[in-house]
Amino acid sequence: MEELDPSCKRPDNNVSKQTLEKETNDLYDFLEQQNEDEKIVTDQKGRENKIFDSDKLVKDLGLSKPEQRMAGEMEKNKGNEAFRSKDFQEAKEYYTKSLVYFKDAKVYSNRAAV
Repeated sequence: MEELDPSCKRPDNNVSKQTLEKETNDLYDFLEQQNEDEKIVTDQKGRENKIFDSDKLVKDLGLSKPEQRMAGEMEKNKGNEAFRSKDFQEAKEYYTKSLVYFKDAKVYSNRAAV
């Protein structure tokens, strides 16, 4: 068996039980927080997917171009209100939904601002 270079050996293993418990608990806390963060991101992506599913809804409703534009304007206005209220996530959702109804450079700009 090959002998290890002394400089590669692990440091002294005289770590106290309290230190090990604290490090273990910190690791579990970190992993728990990471799982919670992943759930939040997954939920957010699910909400965004529902918004984009509304593209099918627009087609199913059979809205005319002027009706689509009006619906898009209404969603944009809701986004503007949410933006003024500093609810940026809600504003982004309204702007995104507005783009489903009607593509508009101003709405793209507004959404990019949030």
